[in-house]
Amino acid sequence: MKIVKIALPIVIQAAVAWAAIVYVGGPMMRGEPMPWEPSAEEVAAAEEAEEKSVGPLLPMESILVNVAETKGRRFFKTSISLELDGKDLEKSAPEAMPMLRGHVIDILSSKTLDELVTPSSRDSLKSEILETLNAEISGGEFSDLFFTEFLVQ
Repeated sequence: MKIVKIALPIVIQAAVAWAAIVYVGGPMMRGEPMPWEPSAEEVAAAEEAEEKSVGPLLPMESILVNVAETKGRRFFKTSISLELDGKDLEKSAPEAMPMLRGHVIDILSSKTLDELVTPSSRDSLKSEILETLNAEISGGEFSDLFFTEFLVQ
């Protein structure tokens, strides 16, 4: 019994020391990051996510249009925010908002019900709007478009 009282603390201390060496010393000796430190891949992913952060947004007032080929019985309501890319665009885009809004209304009012409700249609609609607006604006471009409201009735 006396041997157990003496040996047990020694065995526990040896196990703790071994775990510390394996957990901390092993990676340190191999030149690897510590288990609690981010790996190179995690650091790169975090930097990439930081680079992809959303730039300044320019909200557009809600737009309400009749859906094409429904004889005025169906409507489409949406709100859009445009991501700005360029300092000059931050100044010129608000002044051009009526023209930009007119182009968006033209595009949306030409869409049929099928073109608005399918999942892939939202992406193609987004691309079409961005392409049209970027062709009309100077001083930069809109890097992305976000639908903040999307209602087909």
